[in-house]
Amino acid sequence: MLKVSPKNNGSQHLVMGTEDMAPGDEFPTHKHLGQDEIVYIEKGIVHVHLGDQKRDLHAGGTVFIPANTWVSVKERGDRDRQRGVRLFSARV
Repeated sequence: MLKVSPKNNGSQHLVMGTEDMAPGDEFPTHKHLGQDEIVYIEKGIVHVHLGDQKRDLHAGGTVFIPANTWVSVKERGDRDRQRGVRLFSARV
């Protein structure tokens, strides 16, 4: 759910949103062209594949994803929904 964006409230430089992930959900491998991204895990555990690195990210963890870098995120829990906050530069 987008909380801050050019469309929602006129921000020309940032986009922020929350994502709830059910067990097994994932963001497939992708990259943002020209936009850095920060992911903060509010609740749960996700597995992050960033460039050539793979790590589990627990609640309270943060990952910086530079523009043009391949990334995927997979939910690691088996019962509860996970919640993450995503912050990235807006394309204007």
